[in-house]
Amino acid sequence: MDLLDFDAGPLYFDDPIAPEVTALINEASKLYPEPETEALLLRAEELAPRHLEVIVALYRYYFYQNRLDAADLIADKALAISGEGIGYPTDWRELTVEQVKTGLESAATAARFWLLSLKAKAVLALRQQRIDDALAMLGTLADVDERDRLGVRPLIEVAQIRASGNIVAVDFTAHSI
Repeated sequence: MDLLDFDAGPLYFDDPIAPEVTALINEASKLYPEPETEALLLRAEELAPRHLEVIVALYRYYFYQNRLDAADLIADKALAISGEGIGYPTDWRELTVEQVKTGLESAATAARFWLLSLKAKAVLALRQQRIDDALAMLGTLADVDERDRLGVRPLIEVAQIRASGNIVAVDFTAHSI
């Protein structure tokens, strides 16, 4: 299926968010990488724990701080929240092509966000040398993205090379939610 063949709907950052939460995220971005940044983002999460703008801000903070375990937990939260409204399973291993199609038909931008969140988890797994996990996630994405609109095939190649014991340097910063 072609993941770019959809009618755009609301994006995660189009959802209403309290001005106080926006102010916290903006202040955190100005202070980055100072230690106060995390406290501001965690306060934003307290106020809007299910808002994907907050989730993305937290994920990026942890990712760029190289706190990969924390980023992985946030990516799980992104999958859970974005998957709820479109009927995606809580366990990505249970995702079927039919569910992806249905999700894209009912809420295309939420479905793409979910798929990009899974890609972000795969990148984290690669960075943590959890190659089998990365390959499994990337394989799921490749199964539902026949035209590789999400760009997972190059990551699969990297994971396969790493699985063979060779070292490959990759800039993973472009593979974030």
